[in-house]
Amino acid sequence: LCAPLIVAMVNPGGFIGLRKEFLDSQQAAYDAAMQENDVADVVANIQRRYFKRFPVTLLHTQEPSPEHLAAVDDDAPDPELIPPPQDDENPEAYARARRVYEFQIEELKMRKAQIKRRLQYVHNKSKNSKTSCDLTSVNDPMTVLTSKITGMPLQRPRLRTAYNLWGPHHRAFIDPIFQERVKEGKVPASRQAALRSAIYKELFEKLPKEERDEWANRAEDEHREAMAKVEKALKSEPSSDPTDRQRIINSIPGFVVPILDLIADHTGWKVSLFLGGPEPADGGRLNMVGLHSGVTSGSIKMNYGRSERTFIKDHLYGNFGKFLGKCYLATPSNISDSSAPSLAPAGPATQPVGLETSDITGAAASTPPLAPASHAASVANCPSAAAPTHMPSSDYEQGTSSSAVRSTPESAVAPSPNAADDSSSTTACRSMATATPPAVADATVNDSIGAANSSIPAKDSSNASIPAANSSTTHKGGQKRKSKGDDSSSAKKRKTGGDSQSASTSNTGSSSTSNGVAGAPAWVSKALALFRSTSLGPEWDELVASWLRFEQTTEYKGVSKLGNQNRPAAVGDWIQRASLQPAWRLDGATDLLRRGEGDWTHLQCSGVNGLLSIVAGLFFWGCEVQLITATSKSKSLKSAKSSKALKSAKSEWMQSLEDVSYVFTQL
Repeated sequence: LCAPLIVAMVNPGGFIGLRKEFLDSQQAAYDAAMQENDVADVVANIQRRYFKRFPVTLLHTQEPSPEHLAAVDDDAPDPELIPPPQDDENPEAYARARRVYEFQIEELKMRKAQIKRRLQYVHNKSKNSKTSCDLTSVNDPMTVLTSKITGMPLQRPRLRTAYNLWGPHHRAFIDPIFQERVKEGKVPASRQAALRSAIYKELFEKLPKEERDEWANRAEDEHREAMAKVEKALKSEPSSDPTDRQRIINSIPGFVVPILDLIADHTGWKVSLFLGGPEPADGGRLNMVGLHSGVTSGSIKMNYGRSERTFIKDHLYGNFGKFLGKCYLATPSNISDSSAPSLAPAGPATQPVGLETSDITGAAASTPPLAPASHAASVANCPSAAAPTHMPSSDYEQGTSSSAVRSTPESAVAPSPNAADDSSSTTACRSMATATPPAVADATVNDSIGAANSSIPAKDSSNASIPAANSSTTHKGGQKRKSKGDDSSSAKKRKTGGDSQSASTSNTGSSSTSNGVAGAPAWVSKALALFRSTSLGPEWDELVASWLRFEQTTEYKGVSKLGNQNRPAAVGDWIQRASLQPAWRLDGATDLLRRGEGDWTHLQCSGVNGLLSIVAGLFFWGCEVQLITATSKSKSLKSAKSSKALKSAKSEWMQSLEDVSYVFTQL
């Protein structure tokens, strides 16, 4: 009789078959929700759709029929679990039905929690790559960094014997001999490796001396190459490959936090470390990590990241985030290759760089775990994410710098004005704006003001030449960005308003012919590229033309600066227009502002710190109105209340647009 074969079965998990397939298909939506801080809503929707396909009345081990799955309607109302009615005539049947109802309630609660845990587990497992290092692998950038910092030498490769190098290349006739000796001598598996090596040596020694010497020299050559590779890894510059850099970034907490804990223990001090820069796995966005060790006294132990969380969010993150914005551009070197298997870019390569922050607590601190579901927190509260798997004693609190605003794809609407306020500490966003007006009244326009691609045809004017939309702009670092409709021939020469102009712009230099504006400084060309990046209608094009004519009359020189009185918090970087109106120009009951005769001298504010901020504010306002309108149409909002609100929002913007256009005609 043969002994039964015992096979170790792998735990298949709580979900198998069609249930597992469904949850796997929803994992991408969960991962996206983690990025968008919308986990709670997405998980609830996944759970709802799961129970439509696999109701609690169906055994967990039983698969639904194809007919049932085909009849599922995710938009149909869900059936309610209704308790059985009281039946005094048949108490046993009622008690049995009541137990079934209570079991279904508990089953529903358990499966919902199980689904949530599984989505979180798979997300963390796919996001957090290995963080330990093997000193035998010179191909691992973390191994090289560990060796450089700690002084631990990399394990030197061993010189292989000639016969062990020769044997694997001749297994075609060696394996039959090996199998025969194993069978004859009943050699156990633990000794088969030594037997194979002995056969290699036995047969190798029967070779001619010339051939043995050749294999010996080959073994020495391979050893020298391996040694040179180790030396090169220690002496060469750090790798700039996105995959290698992401490997280091993922390993920072597990590597650095123990060091901070040791420093805190041996000095009695409290230690914090802040790091930031573009993260390849996050689409090249600027991310910040805070590492802390050492806690406060008392029964509630809090490290610096937790004790001063509000201050860090409102001041430190914003200040450090601005510094990072001066250090990095959205260049291909900061963005990962989508083909890299270990990276999962959060956006396309052209997506602008943003800022995301994380606090990681040292092992000495008391750190209750934070579930990724806390991403659903309000904007005022810094969103949270789970700690990496390599840091069981650390929490990974994700926050967002107030200086960051949500990025907008090329085909979408420009950034919302609500996202441009540097003074707001509650703005929760993912990436910096592609264009921002001056941060303060006396500051210069950000160099990235024209980063958005233009897509609106030029509007000719008799007095001012509006630049063509399809043009190329040279940004910092020499990188050129072109709109979709442009080509190499049309970018060289373009006529707008009857004038032929060059279509290249440099960030340096006092004058530029970019976008067809002769003699205009770089900030004008950048502002025009921004204002024309989104189609807001002919009234908007006319306003831009009026502003350009106004700037041309002053030769683009700043005569005076706008004040900062009543600056709105929603847009922070541009100045509230109403506070700058003359005293004789009061608000009317039906019109936005009454028009009349008066002195306009104090509004002769040209240049980079002048009325450009007003035009920029109207642009962001118009983009937000356009976005709300498009969103409402996509959701088919047909209620009278919603329609009235949309008309009112657009009407207010058009009134302001008309009013500012009138002011330009009076200047």
